[in-house]
Amino acid sequence: MYIQVRDNLGNERFIEEELLESCIASGEVVAFRRSDGWITAPAGSVRGMDVTSDNSYSGQERRRTALSKKKMFS
Repeated sequence: MYIQVRDNLGNERFIEEELLESCIASGEVVAFRRSDGWITAPAGSVRGMDVTSDNSYSGQERRRTALSKKKMFS
């Protein structure tokens, strides 16, 4: 299933549902659409997920982000 999101540049797109939490946590997605309207989703506020925990890695992030992997559709 795809979810309509608003990214940090203000663009509205669709992403795969399983990518939503990681995209919110990384700050790439700032809002997503539910049946009752748009939900603002600042990092750290995803239900059931502790995105503020320390993962003990302090180096530079070198992985490609979910959005840069072309998983988003216009």
